[in-house]
Amino acid sequence: MSNKANINKGIKLTSNVINDVIKIGLVSLCDDAVKVALAIHDDGENHLANKGSYGYGIFHDGKLLKRRTWGRDSSAKDTISSFEPRNKGFEAVIVAGMNPVFLFNVEHEVDILVNTISVTRANFYKYFKKV
Repeated sequence: MSNKANINKGIKLTSNVINDVIKIGLVSLCDDAVKVALAIHDDGENHLANKGSYGYGIFHDGKLLKRRTWGRDSSAKDTISSFEPRNKGFEAVIVAGMNPVFLFNVEHEVDILVNTISVTRANFYKYFKKV
């Protein structure tokens, strides 16, 4: 095998390792975000069956790598499936509390979204370090 072929093989291997590390970090970050949304929604109880739909999707170069959803309906799954990535590289979409309108007031829903965003921003550097 030529030096050029070995270098290209090494670059590809390094790229694959980096992508795996990013995916692991995004899965952890998204899991945390959904846990926060569920905790706010729970108010100390665990009645997931009575809630709407939560979840996340992780995309790389336009392809869905991982989707995880919670809840009794397919709203989160449908939202993630219909998401169209806009960028090359990694993207994550988090669905935090898609509920039937009659269950919760708008203020509560906004609290869930705002707190989920805040925690996700705060936790980002827990999983990703500047290089």
